[in-house]
Amino acid sequence: VLATPAYVSAELVRPLTPMAAGLMDMIPYASTATISLIYPAEAVGNRLQGFGFVVPRIEGRDLIAATWTSLKWPHRAPPEDVSVRCYLGGVGREAILQRDDEALVQCVREELASIVGLLATPHYVEVNRWNRAMPQYTLGHLDRLAQLEAALSRFGGLAVTGAGYRGVGLPDCIRDGAETAAKLLGVTGGDMVRIALSPSVFPADLTGRGPLLPGILTEPVRKNPRSVLLVEGIGMARPDVCALFA
Repeated sequence: VLATPAYVSAELVRPLTPMAAGLMDMIPYASTATISLIYPAEAVGNRLQGFGFVVPRIEGRDLIAATWTSLKWPHRAPPEDVSVRCYLGGVGREAILQRDDEALVQCVREELASIVGLLATPHYVEVNRWNRAMPQYTLGHLDRLAQLEAALSRFGGLAVTGAGYRGVGLPDCIRDGAETAAKLLGVTGGDMVRIALSPSVFPADLTGRGPLLPGILTEPVRKNPRSVLLVEGIGMARPDVCALFA
């Protein structure tokens, strides 16, 4: 099972099935950046309400959204701090990502000052860039998926899953991974090994990154080499759910 981005999977299957590769090539991806800022809670006061906001494109701003991370998930910052995550880039607005990290931080600080009156100086900032990380479902996407499935069906046990096909959100990826694994069970006659990775597996930090998955997952596969392993992960900046066939 290929749970890599569609453009990566396309290169992997191109020698085997150029038609499937060509269909995956037609799934565009947008790039974004997240800027995380930590402020002293006393300096923020009551300026931040709710869980954040999304900026309509008609506003013509560089900032596309902001999340009050520590208000949504209190464990993301100590009680004396407030964590804010801002988003830049996206379809048609990727030119700003050519700026350096310092310029991106300055940009979001100016936007926060303008929109919510947040003038405080953060005592920690972190910039993460996500190149070609957000798949876009353009007109005819479902028809192309049907053609892709037909092209891959010629090769028993070969399947693709992930955000590039039937939903970019974590619940969509879990569902698609489970359905892909279930289909493979019919082909391989193996057993399902389900591992739910709770938030405690991934240390809570600004980026949400945790330990590498292979070190966690190899032992169950080694014990049951004909199993389909369904992984449900939480806490990664780019949520990924993989169905792995050994």
